[in-house]
Amino acid sequence: MSGILEAVERLRSGLLSLDGGERRQAMCEHVEVMECMESMTDGAEFVTEFLLSKVKTMDSVDVAERGLSIIVCKVGDENAAGCLRQICKAIAEKPSVDIRIVLYRVVQGSRILPPKDAFFATIPGEKDPRCLMIVFDILAKIGKPITSGDDLEDYFEAFSGYFPITFKSAQSMTSPVSEAEIQAALR
Repeated sequence: MSGILEAVERLRSGLLSLDGGERRQAMCEHVEVMECMESMTDGAEFVTEFLLSKVKTMDSVDVAERGLSIIVCKVGDENAAGCLRQICKAIAEKPSVDIRIVLYRVVQGSRILPPKDAFFATIPGEKDPRCLMIVFDILAKIGKPITSGDDLEDYFEAFSGYFPITFKSAQSMTSPVSEAEIQAALR
């Protein structure tokens, strides 16, 4: 298989199937093909958009997350930045918390940093502590080193809304986060 588009074409009927089991199987096969490829260039943004659509509809999210992670690790830096921009745009649309956590984890695990402007667009209004833990980790990586006054202003705007930290974990959270954990993530 010479490229990612050929893999999509070969698995098209399964990927578009109305049967959830067939779709999941085709996605698993597609992701396995992606894992075997040395690098991916053709169609990376197309496949990113396809996998994002699966995450947004909660259709085989685990497989889609794995596929997105493979893409941002195997494409060249320029294509990876474009894929990360797409992922950040999807986060900025403020889908459900579960979807944001999945997408933030993909960004966090990427071998390159996301474009700053795209990542900063995801932050306003982010209140879920599980998401914030990941956001603060990514911001710490992006922020080294701060090279200009504009960068400093961007970081101040991104972080300032979260001080002082007063937080009480919701009892309904499946994996509660403590105030101390949030404070540590900001350091």
